[in-house]
Order: sequence, then structure tokens, then C-alpha cells
Amino acid sequence: MERDQHIIEKLRMMDEDYDGLKPYVKNYLDRIECIIEEQEKLRDNAIDILSSNELTCSALAKTLDCSRTTLYNHNQILKKYIEYSVACYNEKNPLQEIDENRKKRAILEQKVYCMESRDIRNEQLKHDCKTLTAMLKEKNQEIQRLHQRVMELTSEQQKNRNKYL
Repeated sequence: MERDQHIIEKLRMMDEDYDGLKPYVKNYLDRIECIIEEQEKLRDNAIDILSSNELTCSALAKTLDCSRTTLYNHNQILKKYIEYSVACYNEKNPLQEIDENRKKRAILEQKVYCMESRDIRNEQLKHDCKTLTAMLKEKNQEIQRLHQRVMELTSEQQKNRNKYL
């Protein structure tokens, strides 16, 4: 029954009506969903195996039934060999690559966020600059008008003085 609900939900996401389907189509959908579930289980098991199959010096020492210090002795050749082999092993492990890609992605996303923030701030500054430029232009026009008015009044005052003198 759970499988049927899963099929109905998927069909709903596809804007399809389960109840309107013919029985043989429902049968095929059930079989398809069964195959998909099996594949998902296989995939999940493979991921579990890969993630739990960690190769470390401690794991090797346990498998060899010796202590880690034994592996670190002998002119460090065993330690170097193990470290090199582990690096080669991890290089081929897709989960290791996925983890590295996730870290790189997080770094890139942080850089993108910083760049977006910077660009938004720059746009805000441009807007503020345009607004201030317009205000400054208005103020300069007002100053010029007032300066013109002062000149007119000064000229009138001179005429009035000359008239009375």
C-alpha cells in the first residue's frame, strides 16, 4: 500500500490522475516502482559500504594484529608507505571526491555571496550618489538664484543710496 501512495504522489507531481489509469498501467507502475526501490536500496548499501570502508593506519594495525607504533617504527618506511597507500586509496574513493567537492562548493558559494553583497552595496552607493548629485544640483540652482537675488538687491540698494545722496 505504501508503494501505491508513493506512485500516487509522484503522479500528482506530474499532474496525472492515478484513479483514471487502466489496471494494466497501474500494474506496470507498481512493477517499475518495485525496481526503483530495489535500485535505491542497492545504491544506499553501496554508499554505506564506501563510507564505512575507511582505510587508516589504526584500521591496518588492527587487521595486521599489531600496534600502530609498530607500524611507525622501522625507519618510518611503513608509516610512509601506509600514508602513500591511503592517499592513493582515497583518491579513488568517490565519497572522498564528493566531500572535497562539497567543501569547494561551500567556499565558492561564500565567494558568490560576498560578491553579491559587494555588488548590492555598489548599486546602493550608485543610487545614493545619483540622489545626492540631484540634490546638490538643486541646491546649487537655489544658491545661484539667491546669489542673483542678492545682486539685484545690492544693485537696488546702490540706486536708492545714489538717489538720496
